[in-house]
Amino acid sequence: MPIEDEDFESESISGDRQLQLFTDRHEFTQRFAFYLNEDPPREQILYFYGDGGNGKSLLLKHLQFHCCKRFPPEVWQRLRQIPETRAGAAEIAEFVRNAAPKTYTSIPVVRHDFGLIPIKEDKPQDRFYGLLMLRRNLAEAAKNYKFKFPNYDFACFWYLLNKGESTATLNQLFPDDVMGLVTPAIEAFAEFPVVAQAVAVLKGLDKLGGIKRAMKLIQNRLGVSDEKAEEIRRKDIDTELIDCLPKLFAADLNAAMAGKHKPERLVMLFDTHEKLWDEKRTSQGINFWYQDEWFRRLLRALDFKLGIVVAVAGRDCPVTQLRWPNASKFPIPADYTALPDVMRYSSSN
Repeated sequence: MPIEDEDFESESISGDRQLQLFTDRHEFTQRFAFYLNEDPPREQILYFYGDGGNGKSLLLKHLQFHCCKRFPPEVWQRLRQIPETRAGAAEIAEFVRNAAPKTYTSIPVVRHDFGLIPIKEDKPQDRFYGLLMLRRNLAEAAKNYKFKFPNYDFACFWYLLNKGESTATLNQLFPDDVMGLVTPAIEAFAEFPVVAQAVAVLKGLDKLGGIKRAMKLIQNRLGVSDEKAEEIRRKDIDTELIDCLPKLFAADLNAAMAGKHKPERLVMLFDTHEKLWDEKRTSQGINFWYQDEWFRRLLRALDFKLGIVVAVAGRDCPVTQLRWPNASKFPIPADYTALPDVMRYSSSN
């Protein structure tokens, strides 16, 4: 068979069809269903780890497309009475996957794959652009709830305007509803429709109050308090502010999940965690933990009691290999991470 035909046949079992062929995932579906339906919410990160090629990414896709469902209390009480055996897990998993649409509430879910190849501003591993990418995808996934990220967005605009980014770039980085609010302020600051100033010019204008005036308009439109805006502006953008962004993001998300118009659960899936390290990664020293520091900062700041469910897939155990509990900064205690049993699922081909 020619190589081209082999490649085509390989691709033919990817995507939706591959999900249909996915087998032996019942125990993980059962555990995930408990995270979405038990009250109060569980305060642990689900972490699926194992060698490359054993189906972790496919498991996350399965959870994303087939299992983000919350059932009425009476239905869930019946399901949770099923014995916790392999047969019981299979029964629950099949019920979850095949449940009729009117019998459950769909839960918003976002999947962030650290293994995606960076393209323009979509840089999933980057501590600045990766988080913005997650913010855009989350806005789309939960668009029915109109989540707002006022403090985080304000900090990002402050960072980007000081870096001299153009309006075209900003339009790619933020959801349409946010740009609709702030574009008039940016254009007023620039005094023409496209912001394309060099950093030096921006700094010069800032001395005259240009950026500050624009940011005041943006602050008002986003609904950021004077105290918070001043706290953000005081930080050095390259050495302080950028490291605070995960916490600002999480705080805004926590506030949204504590509001009246919010889902009972929100699912965040993170795939190929190992890609936050380069190919020559070392397991020694501060540099090792720095590679995923922004991600740990984010996880530490999320309030899981509000119904935020996080599942991560990677090649290394976060406790024994990544040593999250021992990180020199921003550790994640072992009891905050749930590690399912040895992976026994597979994909048929």
